[in-house]
Amino acid sequence: MSVVVVRRYENEIVLASDRQITYGKQKTLCDSKFFQVGDVIVGFTGASYESMLFRNYLSDRLNNDDLDLEDAYDWNEAIFEFQTVISSKKKDFECTNSHILIQNNRIFYSTGSFVQEVMEYMAIGSGSQVALGVLYLGGTPSDAVKAACEYDTGCSGGPHLKIIIY
Repeated sequence: MSVVVVRRYENEIVLASDRQITYGKQKTLCDSKFFQVGDVIVGFTGASYESMLFRNYLSDRLNNDDLDLEDAYDWNEAIFEFQTVISSKKKDFECTNSHILIQNNRIFYSTGSFVQEVMEYMAIGSGSQVALGVLYLGGTPSDAVKAACEYDTGCSGGPHLKIIIY
C-alpha cells in the first residue's frame, strides 16, 4: 500500500511518494521508496523485500555490464528475467511489485511483467487512482501524493520528493 508518482516537465522529472510501509495491520514510515543503481532510479510499491531483491538484481547485472536497457522491450526482458530467477530460487514466491524506472531521462512504468514508457505522468500503488486524477487536472506530483494520503488509507507520511534535472 503506497503511492509513487512521476511527472515529466520541460527540463526535469519529478518523482514523489508517500512514506508509509504496512506489515499486516502495523503501519510505519520509511525514509524513501526510491533507490538508485548506476544511472537507474527506481520508485517502487509493494513488498519491501521484493524491492530489495530487485535492487540487488539490477546492481549485479549493471555492475557486470550485461544489462542493456534502451527501451520498454529491454526493461520487459530484464523484469521477466528477474521474476524467473526469483521464482526458481524461492518456491511459491510471486513478484507483485510495481515500479517507476527512470534512466537517461526516460521514464518507464512496470507492473507484473508489463513495461510501458511514460511520456507525461504516471502513478502506481494503492493511491494511484487518486494521484492520477490530480495529475490529469494539472497538479504536481507533491499535490498528487498529498491527495492520495488524504483519501487512501494505504498512504501516509508524504510527500517525499526527488527531482532529476536534465
